[in-house]
Amino acid sequence: MKNIFSLLLTAILCSACQTPSPPANPESNTRTKAVLNYFQGLESRNEKRLVSGQFSNFGGGASLRLLNEIHDRSGHWPAILGVDYADFPTGGLTFSTPNKAAITYWKDGGLVSVSAHLYDPARTNSSGGLRDKDIDLTSLLATNSETHVRWMHELDELAGGLQELKDAGVVVMWRPFHEMNGDWFWWCGQDPETFVKLWRHMFDYFTKTKGLNNLLWVYAPNHGPKTADYYPGDRYVALIGLDAYTDFFHVTERQMKPGAEYGCRRDAESSLDCQSGGPSQRSCRDPLTQALRRESIGIEIAGVFGSSFTQVRHRAKLGARG
Repeated sequence: MKNIFSLLLTAILCSACQTPSPPANPESNTRTKAVLNYFQGLESRNEKRLVSGQFSNFGGGASLRLLNEIHDRSGHWPAILGVDYADFPTGGLTFSTPNKAAITYWKDGGLVSVSAHLYDPARTNSSGGLRDKDIDLTSLLATNSETHVRWMHELDELAGGLQELKDAGVVVMWRPFHEMNGDWFWWCGQDPETFVKLWRHMFDYFTKTKGLNNLLWVYAPNHGPKTADYYPGDRYVALIGLDAYTDFFHVTERQMKPGAEYGCRRDAESSLDCQSGGPSQRSCRDPLTQALRRESIGIEIAGVFGSSFTQVRHRAKLGARG
């Protein structure tokens, strides 16, 4: 993977980082610190300030197929591979296939982002419950509760998957509890103070107990209201960003059309090359990117979430905290 700068520009994130900040985990290993410093150094560049990414798939569906297709059609590799540990058929978690893709891409010179659509530990009858409502987060932290026992089991499962990546030398952009300011997952829309305690509990357990010093912790609220309300603090976050499912973006109004989609048409002559200024540029329908250009926003990292190039939902990710 000679060239990790891809012309696949979809979801965009900006960073306010002016000077390098230390990692949230002071025990971060050398590679993890190097990746963080790389992100933090993008803003000061005069060119090549954009890092692109492609989400592969959930659980057992993870592979390098989409990234290979992007390379075949554009001549460029996305810098970041995204995987997710969710195993939707069982309502649990799975690690083997996502980790295999992640390790391969890392060894080929790419970067890795890991998410997890977590099952609800408050459930007693089975796994699943991703979209359960009215979950009492304090029960996850109450050491005398059965929910806490199940939560610790879930954390141990996650830590096992992340440990495999650590053993392989992979630096992981770890993105837990994404879109916490929404209302669609069991951890969403909770009391901010309690949510922060839950985040910090995971951070301390993974960092101090499990020794996962290969993680860059990513705070990723959904674009919209209360994006900062759940922020756990600089000591617990290395990268920050927004998820955005929209075809409208305005940096001053901060208003988004809910549920809208946009993207480059698959049938375009070379739709992945829509930023090159070539003939195919007119085929690209990417209002978010156009708005960011219009507003002269410093672009640093781009990612795409979706399993095809048609009507892709765009996700803004991973801006360096500063």
